[in-house]
Amino acid sequence: MIYEPVNHPLVSIIIPFRDQATLTGQCLASIRANAGSIKYEIILVNNQSLEDKTNKWVNNLKHIEDIRIIDFDSDFNFAKINNVARKSCHGDYLLFLNNDIVFQSPEVLSQLMAPFACRSVGAVGSQLRYPDHSIQHNGVVIVRGERRALLEPGKTIDHPAILNRLTPLLVEEEFSAASAACLMIKTEIFDELNGFNESFAVTFNDVDLCLRLRQLGYSVIITPYPTIIHFESKSRGKDLHGEDLARQQKEQGLLRQEHTNLYRNGDPLYSQTIHSHSRTYGLQIDREPTPPLTKERIIHAWQRGRKHSIRKKSLLFFAQYSADGMIRDDIIPLLKAYQRHADLVVIAATPQLAEQTRTLKKLQSLSQVVIVRENDGYDFGSWMTGIRFCSQMLEDYEQVILTNDSLWGPISPLGQLFNRLNASPADVVGLTDDLMYSYHLQSSLIAFRKTAFTHSAFADFWSSIHTWSQKRDLVKQQEVGLSKRMMSAGMTLESLYSRHSNGNILHFSWRSLIIDQNFPFLKVSLLRDNPTQQNIDNWFELINSRNPKLARIIQCQVEKISRAD
Repeated sequence: MIYEPVNHPLVSIIIPFRDQATLTGQCLASIRANAGSIKYEIILVNNQSLEDKTNKWVNNLKHIEDIRIIDFDSDFNFAKINNVARKSCHGDYLLFLNNDIVFQSPEVLSQLMAPFACRSVGAVGSQLRYPDHSIQHNGVVIVRGERRALLEPGKTIDHPAILNRLTPLLVEEEFSAASAACLMIKTEIFDELNGFNESFAVTFNDVDLCLRLRQLGYSVIITPYPTIIHFESKSRGKDLHGEDLARQQKEQGLLRQEHTNLYRNGDPLYSQTIHSHSRTYGLQIDREPTPPLTKERIIHAWQRGRKHSIRKKSLLFFAQYSADGMIRDDIIPLLKAYQRHADLVVIAATPQLAEQTRTLKKLQSLSQVVIVRENDGYDFGSWMTGIRFCSQMLEDYEQVILTNDSLWGPISPLGQLFNRLNASPADVVGLTDDLMYSYHLQSSLIAFRKTAFTHSAFADFWSSIHTWSQKRDLVKQQEVGLSKRMMSAGMTLESLYSRHSNGNILHFSWRSLIIDQNFPFLKVSLLRDNPTQQNIDNWFELINSRNPKLARIIQCQVEKISRAD
């Protein structure tokens, strides 16, 4: 497609930077060499640079007529930086450009502008290459029902034999979104959208912008024709761990929330027969055979005499598992705390406990039912076993609660938690929720009102529990599947301590949950594994200030784990 605009448009190129004068200078030099015949202006946004080298470089640029330098003296917020920069732009088109971009082919602006020959085109992104010339970016696909929110077809592919058979990577193609590392948009459309949503401070701001643009009836095109190198995240780094990952997950959750229908129905520009994890447009393969149904595998069962059994309105099913065959030291105190608010059913998927008479007697003193079983089906297998075993008892209760030993607690008395739980008008109530895969309540603790646990959907779910070998499948089919089943049956769901969180909020926001909301638990895997490298400094002091005995128990367990490693 050859497009020669008749009105001699002006392109405003917006480049944010913080120090890294050499990197930004390299970007500017490539613009001078390869932008081409289209007239342009450059707006550099200085975001709190500190280095003397950068200040000298900036001063040297101030006399150049087509460069304007504006200061953004606040914390990094890509969306806000570009919205502020827009106010200094005079162009008919805006080109958002990262400072780690290098143009390597001639007439880049003309090639980016070419798709605008179609009036329906609102924004154009470019195929971007890594320095080794493998593909870094070629459009964004919305992924439905998975942990990942987005797919980038072609990413990291460099072999000609593969690229040459992937037509969407070789031609101008419409996608749902494009990266703002290099994104051209008509200024009037950007203004109509009120710019970037500044709630997306770092990530997904470009995707949200493109999706809102499409809602206005415009299209987003990716062109493969310019040769543009992107030293991805050299300017800012990647969001792999700690607070950066927590913030990225929060912004991903906002994207899912803002574009619920897309995440419910899937990307309209991408066939649902294509595998949601394939970068090469591979077809969905037939699903692996469904694993066998989970069996109860009861080794030992004890039930309190009927006349002494019903004492509370709630029946709480507690799933326990231990690889070393022992009950953790915090479990008995936790069960005692639960017992003040609910009758207990303990299901231990720890076969060795059947031979531990003293431990069994402790559990029996606190419980209505104690079951020891083989570990088949993990916690959902244990809950299934308990629910089936207690089927006749359920009619005597107003509420069923499912929980497990994945939490240390209580950090503070459970009265406030149960008051909030009992006050909820919802049919199904959880501690926390999660938008990942699709909206669901996390399974660390979920309560079901009588309207929910007597519904046929509840019984149907527990009649078809399978033993999944992969955690991803277990979460999708069981944790997510339970919430979906209840919502499909018309049940209302509520999360007490989060609203539309994304990812494991019990890791990402553990400290604020305890301090700001008096959350009574700490996730065991946070201290045991800390897979996303969250800041867990001073956890002991925080827990010790609320429950010194629990803090010491947790400390002993953490030290034991460290010695084992």
